Amino acid sequence: MRFHALEVVALEFAEEREQLAAAGVPTGVAGPHTELADAELLDAHGRPTTLHEALAGRPAVVVFYRGAWCPYCTLTLRTYQAELADALKQRGAALVAISSQKPDGSLSMQETNELTFTVLSDPGNTLAAGWAFSRNPQTAPRRRRRPSGSTSPR
Repeated sequence: MRFHALEVVALEFAEEREQLAAAGVPTGVAGPHTELADAELLDAHGRPTTLHEALAGRPAVVVFYRGAWCPYCTLTLRTYQAELADALKQRGAALVAISSQKPDGSLSMQETNELTFTVLSDPGNTLAAGWAFSRNPQTAPRRRRRPSGSTSPR
């Protein structure tokens, strides 16, 4: 019975991944060398900050993730830590991950996965919505993984 449930979850996530791939890159997504608008955010400890403060004038790779509840996001951020974080740091660039989850979810993501890069909260999802690529996951995958410390299941 347990194995069947895992197969169902795997199929649901595979279907969502296929739909995302078929949809392609949304219009309005910031590309290389795009000047990013500033926004008020919260650090992983709940302290107010801004995107520009977090970047501190450095070039950056800014990634958005749904939240600690998303297995794809967790895997992706762990991979960025293992394969990208040090290389960017050596080049003087920042790596910043932003989610709509509350700061305690960001702190949990950072600590649990031993992320050395900046993880920020955008509780109103202002940045992602402004860059036109915010979307909700399908109902089935969202139902399987309830948000932990998230203001929305993105």
